[in-house]
Amino acid sequence: MVEGLSFNNLSVDESGRVTVSGISSGIDLKGTVDAIIAAKRIPVDQLDARVVANQEKITEFTSLRTAAVSLRNALSSLYGAVSVGNTSDVFKAKSTFATVSRVDGATPSAAGNLIGVSASNAALLGSHELEIKQVATAHKIASQSFASTSSALSLSGTVDVGSTTITVQSTDTLSDVRDRINNANTGSSATGISASIVTVSSSEHYLVLTKDTTGTSMSVTDSGTVLSGLGLSSDNGTTYTTVLQAAQKAQFYADGILDKSNLLYESAVQTSTSTQLGSSGTIRFDDGTTYDFAYSSTDTLQDLADNINADASLQAKNISASIVQEGSGYRLKITGSGSAFTMTETGAGSLLTDFGITNERKLLERDSNTVTDVFAGLTLSIFQAEPGTTVKIDIEADLSTIKQAITDFVDAYNELRVFINTENLTTDTTGLASAESGVLFGNTTMNDLRQRLANVAGIGTQGVDADFSVLAQIGITFATTSDVTDDLEVNTLQIDESKLDEALINNFDDIRRMFVFEFTSSDPNVVYLSSTGQTTYNASGYTLNIGTIGQLDQDSTEITDKDATLDHADSFAATTSGQFSLNGTLITYDVTTDTLVTLASKINDAAISGVTASVLEDGSGAHLNVVSTSTPLTYTGDTGDLVAALTMAGDPDQIDSADIDGVSGSVTTSGRVLTVTDQTGAEGLKVIYNGAASVTGIQVDFTLGVGAQMFNILETILDETDGSLQGEIASMEGQNLLAEERIEEMENRLAVLEATLLAKFTAMETALATLDSLSESITRITDGWFQSN
Repeated sequence: MVEGLSFNNLSVDESGRVTVSGISSGIDLKGTVDAIIAAKRIPVDQLDARVVANQEKITEFTSLRTAAVSLRNALSSLYGAVSVGNTSDVFKAKSTFATVSRVDGATPSAAGNLIGVSASNAALLGSHELEIKQVATAHKIASQSFASTSSALSLSGTVDVGSTTITVQSTDTLSDVRDRINNANTGSSATGISASIVTVSSSEHYLVLTKDTTGTSMSVTDSGTVLSGLGLSSDNGTTYTTVLQAAQKAQFYADGILDKSNLLYESAVQTSTSTQLGSSGTIRFDDGTTYDFAYSSTDTLQDLADNINADASLQAKNISASIVQEGSGYRLKITGSGSAFTMTETGAGSLLTDFGITNERKLLERDSNTVTDVFAGLTLSIFQAEPGTTVKIDIEADLSTIKQAITDFVDAYNELRVFINTENLTTDTTGLASAESGVLFGNTTMNDLRQRLANVAGIGTQGVDADFSVLAQIGITFATTSDVTDDLEVNTLQIDESKLDEALINNFDDIRRMFVFEFTSSDPNVVYLSSTGQTTYNASGYTLNIGTIGQLDQDSTEITDKDATLDHADSFAATTSGQFSLNGTLITYDVTTDTLVTLASKINDAAISGVTASVLEDGSGAHLNVVSTSTPLTYTGDTGDLVAALTMAGDPDQIDSADIDGVSGSVTTSGRVLTVTDQTGAEGLKVIYNGAASVTGIQVDFTLGVGAQMFNILETILDETDGSLQGEIASMEGQNLLAEERIEEMENRLAVLEATLLAKFTAMETALATLDSLSESITRITDGWFQSN
């Protein structure tokens, strides 16, 4: 009989096999195997713990990176980034203010009723003036009246609406015609003409056609009777029967721009036509021949106009005058229809000056009431015309937007700093990590970022006004323990808003220089593009030297046939054989036997240092391309006429070489873009040179503002390839990958070991059971023998 069987004696493996342990031996075999495996699992458990710890660090580094990215984004508009239209530079943000005035004493409409103005960062600081003479309107025509919109019109034929032909059927109603026109005004070939029905009463309906855009007339024509039947046109669309609104362009005067045709002159606005001239003198009209016209101090403005019109000599020159009313004021206008003429004072009078008589203002016209091409960076929305009212538009720096950007920077900096402070929490007594500190406590990468950013905030910008070089001078300071209630906010930034506001209003340029990368060049053809964290400020600046342009890579004129001899019409049509020197090496040619291909081979065979030649082809022909790696290409002493026929020319958009401070190899070139290498302190500086010729001694200076320095630090540390934060994360992810592979390998070995141990102990139990059975058999035999004897 088996004794001692319990659930502790049973174990079930993965295949479902049941093993009974300890029955014969009395040993807890399963517990023994589990204990052995548990001991063997200690290295696995250690690796598991390391993976968990690394994952916690990866999570925290990801949070650190998120905070750093937020700070970089907040700085992206504060460091002076170069962009199209200055969209990336908050210090270029503009706000506009419009005011109105009149000189005739009338009350002008509110500026907002006349015009709307929006400014992009591309707008320039300053002011502009407008006078709106006419708003743009859309062409609108109407049909005759119809008693119903649902009765058949009994009209049939085709109508050309814009460039689309629509067919009208005899069963079509007024609503059907409307819908056909609107259906044609869809898709990529939309007609630009919309139709609607205006219902005056239940028995009076009108079809109205409207051009979708202002400033130009619609085109609706036919060759039949549809338009006349609709009452739109009686001459097939040449004219329209009822024009509700003519198409007209927006018209306005801008910034006093004058019409220099010299056929139109006008005075400033005068309050009355009876104003006396106040001086006597002579005006000389000159249209190639001169004529002197006398005026008297007692003449009025109206007298002057009448006298000009009555003068036979001026009539012969087609010069006349008129008084034009503008609002409640008046202008004298003098016009000519013949040759251009000028007006000058030749006597003692001052009529032209006193009355502001000069060329008439230039009338600007636009098809739309939305105008974007008059003032750079400004979009004008014209609402209402009001001749005689001057709208002044002032463009200023948008201080509120700039202040918000600075506030966003401070908030992002503080978010990052609080995160780092949390990770680095220590106990007051030991200075060691506290129970609340993060898993990145003391991490070198994190603390290096903290220190570098804090140094920039504290040290500030070199090379600028000493009164505006550090953030504290504009009201942005570090919080101390006495400033905060939460120790996690120690060394965050705090803003004194009144001090910042005062600095923005009174010292805007100083604040801008405190933040941005400020670049200047003694040559206006050198334009800044970008810089990096390696671009170092130098109090003495740097000297940029521009080498040759387009002299290292040159092309000949294009020919039709590269295999034709050089004297052939399909080649260069050279007439005389000879020789020339290319960079001092003699090249001999025969125009009757050489081709473009053999000429290139001769240049290459001459083994001129750094010079190679090739034949380049495109769809229309071929040309000779000669390239030098260092020395400018020169062609001299041609005894024939081939060099003249080749007309070798370099690319004017390719700068061959440049350097900083005379250091060879300190600048690489790509077209006209120059990038400074690591051989000088200006490493990473990228500029474009727009000049036409070589030049030396260009003085280049720049300052690195707080925003630029911090942005560059963050760009470096956040770099997806070489950044230290990514390096930390990648390192731990790599460790975890190796650890997980090792854990899997060790787990597999432990599973094999566990199965082996169980098998051995089972075999032992089986052997013991066999011995027990044998012992019992012997015992029974012995007992039986003794009993029988």
